[in-house]
Amino acid sequence: ANVNKCSDCRAFTILTGDFDGDLIADVAVMYKTRLDFFYSSDRKKKGDHSLDYTNPSSSLDFSDNEECFDGQGARLVDIDNDGRQEILVACREKPGHFRLFTRGEDKDVWHLESPCSAAGALGDLVDTSLIGPTESDLLDMCQCLSHDCGHWKKAEDGCAYYKDRTTRGPKLYLNGLSPVDLNNDGF
Repeated sequence: ANVNKCSDCRAFTILTGDFDGDLIADVAVMYKTRLDFFYSSDRKKKGDHSLDYTNPSSSLDFSDNEECFDGQGARLVDIDNDGRQEILVACREKPGHFRLFTRGEDKDVWHLESPCSAAGALGDLVDTSLIGPTESDLLDMCQCLSHDCGHWKKAEDGCAYYKDRTTRGPKLYLNGLSPVDLNNDGF
């Protein structure tokens, strides 16, 4: 973690892929509001392959997008089948919302292609029927615990925790991302 940005030191995910175009694997570490890239070309040679995680080769900041603040999951995918990989970042507090970054003019430039609310722009990934459960689903589950819903019994402790904190039920966070073509339409 970069000690100069200690308010954003918790890494959420690590990506590997060829980010700089030299056909050798690179590493990207995703934090809450940025991606730090560590290119293979910057690694020490002669057998020392360690990375200095306080000095990334490049960074992609996405802290200015309030609607999508807090990235949680990220994947390197060729989402449009053009042979070039894009970076897909899922929003932590808005399941079903994503950012899509495409490679720019050089290895240090990425462009925001689709904001996270671009309905339909990411095919199956923004299909609302695939997002669930919603916060209202979780609230219903917690209310159900007060009478005879034995199949929710294991969730009782979690609901008790949230009971005094909010009337809307537990907050739903995204914890991972695995893009696939669920309906086999090629997108």
